[in-house]
Amino acid sequence: MAAARDRAPPRRIAGAKRRLTAAWTGREIPEAYQTITGPVRERLRTAVHDPGTLTDLRWMAAYYLYGALMLPLWPVGLVVDGVVCGLLRRPVVLPWIVRLADLEAGWSTALLRPSPKALLAARGEQLTATRADAIAAHGAELRRIERDLHDGAQARLVSLSMRIGLAKRAYERDPEAARKLLDDAQDQAEESLTELRTVVRGIHPPILTDRGLVGAVRALAADSGLTVTVDVEGGLEDDGPRAPASPCSPPPPPAP
Repeated sequence: MAAARDRAPPRRIAGAKRRLTAAWTGREIPEAYQTITGPVRERLRTAVHDPGTLTDLRWMAAYYLYGALMLPLWPVGLVVDGVVCGLLRRPVVLPWIVRLADLEAGWSTALLRPSPKALLAARGEQLTATRADAIAAHGAELRRIERDLHDGAQARLVSLSMRIGLAKRAYERDPEAARKLLDDAQDQAEESLTELRTVVRGIHPPILTDRGLVGAVRALAADSGLTVTVDVEGGLEDDGPRAPASPCSPPPPPAP
């Protein structure tokens, strides 16, 4: 659950134990940490006041105490079961070690599980980062649209206005030249409409509505000058409900 961040030693140790316990029990243990950033003093203050740090230290104290108590059991189990197996053909102590491992996985899961408040705080932090990414992507998209309009459609419309003005001035003294300017202005208007349609397709490509994300990516791959192969995994063939197309969008191109 936690995003990629600097991980202090207790976090790394607890993270490794979470993975081992999840592999043993088959149940994931969530983690919730505050992001450690900034200068050393700020990083230290964040780590000390993070509730996740207290959770990790509490588990480490219990785990090391448990390890100190369990350490003598291994050699005793090997000696006792070595003798007993020679007589009774079955171990006695070692099966209890497996049961103790199950017990240890249970209380480690309970101690390493963050509190609901910590989980909520981590979720809020994740949503804040996601919102910042979405705002940045939205701003970049707006700048792209403005650039496309400024460099494309706006320049063509300015040229169109100038041609119409020249045609009006030349209409009285040279109708033929004025007619040619108007023909050029008509061509310029058609090019401007094409440019605007291209911008609209960039905002919401109609092929997304018609064929979904997979179809749109495959159409891009088909238009590429390079040999491109599109592999779809994870059930993306069915994109689910699709947004309605813009009323000013032209129909999508035929499938390749």
